[in-house]
Amino acid sequence: MTRSGVPLQRLRDRARVSVSPERIAYFRERGLEQAVEVVEVVAAEAAADADQALLDAAAADAKAVTADGKAVVAQDTVNGALAGTEAFTGLLVGAQNVKPFLDETDGAKLVDPAGLDTAIVATAKIAANAVSNSISAYTDGVLALSGTSFVTIQTVSYTTTGEPLEVKANFFLNIHHPAGGGVSARIRIVQALPFGGNLFDQTFAAIGDDFLQGWQTPTVNITRAAGTYTFEVIVSLSNNTSAVETVQSRLLRVEESKR
Repeated sequence: MTRSGVPLQRLRDRARVSVSPERIAYFRERGLEQAVEVVEVVAAEAAADADQALLDAAAADAKAVTADGKAVVAQDTVNGALAGTEAFTGLLVGAQNVKPFLDETDGAKLVDPAGLDTAIVATAKIAANAVSNSISAYTDGVLALSGTSFVTIQTVSYTTTGEPLEVKANFFLNIHHPAGGGVSARIRIVQALPFGGNLFDQTFAAIGDDFLQGWQTPTVNITRAAGTYTFEVIVSLSNNTSAVETVQSRLLRVEESKR
């Protein structure tokens, strides 16, 4: 340790030399008793300062050694936990203890889905229909409509567990009405069994009163109590005078989102 660039031990030695018997006798021979007192006081204070500095330096060294020792112990604990030779009691991330999660995994398990414990399931290992489930019905070919009478163009039944459902239809509609007065098509998705009424009900007018052609994708989102339900898509027209009134490529799909 140093003080202003001078080793503290050297300052201490100098302070003690400054009150040597020879120097005190020199001052006394010349009647400088007051100078002797001043020298003794200053020297004593300097020696005390040097002693305190040495004590402070020793204390700082002791603290540094203690801190280094604690760091070594902490590092050894971490290394031991990672190596499996040290008990691992817990780990907080924020206020959450993630030890229960880490207990279910290790390095090998995280890269090998087959090694995960039962409480953790890798995406590739999710059982079929565990997160979502669906069913659909599809019919190709052309189906004639019947003017103002509703025609069922597709039907599907689904057993739900009570989670949200998406009921979606997709089909091609081809209507040609050359006579005056125009034409429109009414499309519904209904819950047929047990009867639940209209889930979707919209009317679409022909372009220029003559043609109504294109893909139709009526969709509705619902939630039902657990059980089996039958859904239908039905279509009717606003009159009975169309030259062409058909649908084709009829799809009806129900999907349940469990998570």
